[in-house]
Amino acid sequence: MKLRALMVQDEQGIHMNKKGISPLIATILLIAFVILLAILIWFWWNKVVKEQTIKLGEQSTAEWICANEVEFSASGATLDGMKISFEAENIGERAIDYFKVRADTSSGSSVVNTNVGLNAGSLSTFEVEFADSVTGTSVEIIPAIRVNNKDSFCTDKALTAYIEPV
Repeated sequence: MKLRALMVQDEQGIHMNKKGISPLIATILLIAFVILLAILIWFWWNKVVKEQTIKLGEQSTAEWICANEVEFSASGATLDGMKISFEAENIGERAIDYFKVRADTSSGSSVVNTNVGLNAGSLSTFEVEFADSVTGTSVEIIPAIRVNNKDSFCTDKALTAYIEPV
């Protein structure tokens, strides 16, 4: 019987009763929807900005440490087959967590990590083994530090050590 309430009969015949919501209710719903959307965008944007700020802060901290606290010297690079040995001295204020060593090999440029660090003010000999025979006459030694459990490479402090004949 409710079906009859939806149907209206007039001079033109039977047709549907087309009542909608009032303009006031429609305006209130539209404003509420816009406010809800604005709140969602606001929370999302705050999250994005916060993540970027943290990321940039960590990156800036690592760059500052590299520029101001990391300093080392390297010498005495020697080659024995696929192993390169070199001596490094940390003359900076901060410990170096490990070194990344890049050399030209028979298969192209290869990179190996020392997996051992160097405390501030100390001197040590490092030995790295490459998968292929080293063909170049020098190695690039790049210090690496950890800031907030993330590795950062101090590429501005990289040194080139020339391989001395044995």
